[in-house]
Amino acid sequence: MNNKQTIKTLSKKLETLSAEEIEHFFQAFFTEKERSTLEGRMNIINQLLQGIPQRKIAQDLGLSFSQITRGSHELKNGVGKTFFPKFFATKKH
Repeated sequence: MNNKQTIKTLSKKLETLSAEEIEHFFQAFFTEKERSTLEGRMNIINQLLQGIPQRKIAQDLGLSFSQITRGSHELKNGVGKTFFPKFFATKKH
């Protein structure tokens, strides 16, 4: 199974789960470090959507500028361009 097929299969399985079961899935399937990385990426995108400058995000979150740039690039040019605004509640500063 390739990456695209795996994501499609996982999406279909997650659709059938309750919120509590999805939480259990994340706890069972991902390590604490992986969940922390996911949280960091979500924080990056959320702050980018709020219009916070990349350098400030890097400083505030204690992350490298390249990590912020990757999120910014995805938001501007990737699938995230249309997905992220729908997924995250956005507030402009």
